[in-house]
Amino acid sequence: MTDLKKLAHLALGKLHLLTREEQELLLMEIEKAEKEEVRQKRQSSFLPFVHAIWPEFIEGYHHGIVAEAFEEVVFGSCKRVIINMPPRHTKSEFASYLLPAWFLGNFPTKKVIQTSHTAELAVGFGRKVRNLVNSEEFQQIFDVTKLQQDSKAAGRWSTNKGGEYFAIGVGGAVTGKGADLLIIDDPHSEQEAKLAVHKPDVFDNVYEWYTSGPRQRLQPGGRIIIVMTRWSLRDLTGHVIKASGTRGGEEWKVIELPAILPSGRPLWPQYWSLGELTKLKEELPVAKWNELFLNFFLKPSSIGCRPCRVIILRSSILFNQFIEEINKPGNQSLRELIVTPILLSLVCSIFLKRTTFPRKR
Repeated sequence: MTDLKKLAHLALGKLHLLTREEQELLLMEIEKAEKEEVRQKRQSSFLPFVHAIWPEFIEGYHHGIVAEAFEEVVFGSCKRVIINMPPRHTKSEFASYLLPAWFLGNFPTKKVIQTSHTAELAVGFGRKVRNLVNSEEFQQIFDVTKLQQDSKAAGRWSTNKGGEYFAIGVGGAVTGKGADLLIIDDPHSEQEAKLAVHKPDVFDNVYEWYTSGPRQRLQPGGRIIIVMTRWSLRDLTGHVIKASGTRGGEEWKVIELPAILPSGRPLWPQYWSLGELTKLKEELPVAKWNELFLNFFLKPSSIGCRPCRVIILRSSILFNQFIEEINKPGNQSLRELIVTPILLSLVCSIFLKRTTFPRKR
């Protein structure tokens, strides 16, 4: 397609040699090639798809991190991802609405199980996904994927190619259903958090349901995405990471995105200003703010794991800052120091406290 465009644009410089009819035909071919290139970009990359479907979308840097993780899962380079994000940072719009539609657009024969903490919420998203797949905007991008004619149920429908979508709330039965992609979106609720004050093991129920239900429904080669706000060390993220480490289980890529970065900058300044977040912080109990908005727990973890089994990405923003800082001429001695994982960990801990390194006096 790109070669066709190059040839067409080269020909533009010789328009005077063409008849009017040939000129119009050439311009039509150029326009057609450009539209096809845009369409293919929306098929292969998540954020261009998002912008096409949601024109009002306000993009932040963290959306690029999330989109890259989704692409790795959808196209097979990574099979297990956990993304911990603060409330109101487009978790559900991405994970429960746009992602399953984009996945089925690319793979109309595959099966999706989508979960939320209530059946009502899950079915509501199922309705949105179904309507999106059936929309003109979606069909302009994925003209092969269509709804099966008799698919009317909001939480349970099929594509014309045999693919399936099934929405379920936490605790619901998934017997008889399989998943090439399992999406778990905010499996815990505020009610659980209230109960957990007096009954900490209330969070364990979600993990029990996950292991006895959805996890067993995964097809060979199936993939899992968990997107959630942290609530406790015993929430689903905590249990999954513990199982990964203590039992030598599956390796997970874990992306933690705090509302306010250690540098003091907001994660999504285009939408959440530092002033707004500071007001919210002042109104919330310290523990709630730390857990929900920073993914940080004051109590020592009682369900720790072997770090080598879990890939922790605090944020690509911090990673880029670290690389930029460590490569500055004045930090040569630090670069020479990080020759073992323990020393690297020490240098990283120094950086995280200030997002810079102390200067020699």
